[in-house]
Amino acid sequence: MKITYLTITAIFLIANLLAQDQELEEKLDFLKENTVPVKDKRTEYRQTFSYDPENYLLLSISIVDSRKGEEIIMSVNAIDINPFLVKFEPSKEVVEITAGTNGGRDLVKVVEDGEIQNYDDELVFYASGIEEARQLADALKAVAEYAKDNSESLISVSNDKQTLLNEIDNAIQEVKVNDDVYVQEFSFDSENNNIVTFKISNATGDEVEQFTVNIADLNLHKIDFETDREEVVIPVVTKGERDLIAYTENGETGNYTNELELKVNSIEEARMLEAQLEALVALAEKEETVDYSSFSYQQCLDILQNNIGQVVINQDAYDQEFEISPDNDLVFIYTLNDVSEGEKYEYVVNAADFGKVPVNFDTDKNSVLIELKTAGDRELIRVTENNEDVDYESEMKIRSPDVETAREVAAVFSRFNQLALEKMEKSVAFPDVSEAENYVLSAVADVVVETDTYQQSLEKGSSECLLKYNLTDVSDDTRYVYEFNLKDVDVNKIHFETDGAEALVTIQIKGENDLVQVYENGEADDFTDEFQIKAKDLEQARKLETAFKMMTESCMEN
Repeated sequence: MKITYLTITAIFLIANLLAQDQELEEKLDFLKENTVPVKDKRTEYRQTFSYDPENYLLLSISIVDSRKGEEIIMSVNAIDINPFLVKFEPSKEVVEITAGTNGGRDLVKVVEDGEIQNYDDELVFYASGIEEARQLADALKAVAEYAKDNSESLISVSNDKQTLLNEIDNAIQEVKVNDDVYVQEFSFDSENNNIVTFKISNATGDEVEQFTVNIADLNLHKIDFETDREEVVIPVVTKGERDLIAYTENGETGNYTNELELKVNSIEEARMLEAQLEALVALAEKEETVDYSSFSYQQCLDILQNNIGQVVINQDAYDQEFEISPDNDLVFIYTLNDVSEGEKYEYVVNAADFGKVPVNFDTDKNSVLIELKTAGDRELIRVTENNEDVDYESEMKIRSPDVETAREVAAVFSRFNQLALEKMEKSVAFPDVSEAENYVLSAVADVVVETDTYQQSLEKGSSECLLKYNLTDVSDDTRYVYEFNLKDVDVNKIHFETDGAEALVTIQIKGENDLVQVYENGEADDFTDEFQIKAKDLEQARKLETAFKMMTESCMEN
């Protein structure tokens, strides 16, 4: 057994406390001297009460059943006994004394003929008469009350992170439960000691499990040792039960999980290890994290380009590339090549369209994914699959090799998107209405959407605000003409959007009045209250929206 400095300190404190309390020692000696053999008509129960000389609160009762020839040893720490649950009651020819645990937890170790059987929620022994039982129960209750009153001073842990890491390393060790052996190891990353790894294997080493997690992701309030049949364990759970613990089995990457379980040799070791783990998590939570709010656009870009790359998961490989469009530094192009499946995806999006929506990361089975969603869930991300099929979507996911990289990339993306939005809001697309008009007249032109071709043009009418939009669907040889007055247009309803593989600009009339003259193949059709102009891509549609709004506002003023 490894004895740490903290363990020695705790023992020293306990010894001092007990030495100062003569009454406690008298109660323990009374229990030791008066827990004696008891007989009923058929059986003699040879009983022995004892306590650990190094920790007086560790109590044991040995009972040998003369008829069965079996020895049962029950052990418990008085700190776990509820003084109000120490009772006695006649049971046939003897009086049974029971001491229940706090919260009914199974913390009484039961050993039968040298082998751990289980953990129970009460200590049980016997007296020959009512008065003898009363005195024994009162003595045991006094010991439990002392333990309760001094519980806070019985366990002390360091508040130094490196010391805690070293002590936890010493505490997590090989555990033997009857015939079962569990080999356990603990380690931490030399560059970031918040990243810890728990390695658990069987005695032969042919089954090796490894769990890696950032201790700041662990739930401080869920670290609580318990017993499971003959074992003492400490469950470790993440905050919100998120699957943030990386898991491998025999070297192969498994699914991320939200919990792991440590084996411990005894309740006392578990009690100390629990306190150390809680202290370690508390220290990690107080540490300052990187503040990305002051990062520049270029700093963000460098981090994104350096951290979005190849990801390999067992036999699967994903090649990724992140780059900025040469035509617009707010637009980025993310390419994903699924090597195993032979599929390639390209995502094109303006970072400003994510707005102030926080970028999150999560895990899905054995993958770590960074999730980006557009503001208002608008379908503004252009997705191309295998260089052919095109669609627009409202969200996209980027793969990450691990949780820590994903954590950084997600935070940087949030800053990057915010900077893009600020840059877009400050930029001026057109210096004046004349420039906006010239752009619209030249930009509304032929568009190819997958296999369909559309011929478009925009003409000025007889007055300043009259316009005529010409559209020919070459695929089915249909011609449309839309004549409208910008004075009738609702400037707040001019917006760009997507539909399938198309980027569109919607023009809508105030009050949804049917004031747009429509012609189909040269013949007058029903008047309508809105129509859509096709754009070659989303950025052109965005610019057309701005231009049409400037022109409409100018007409409203005249």
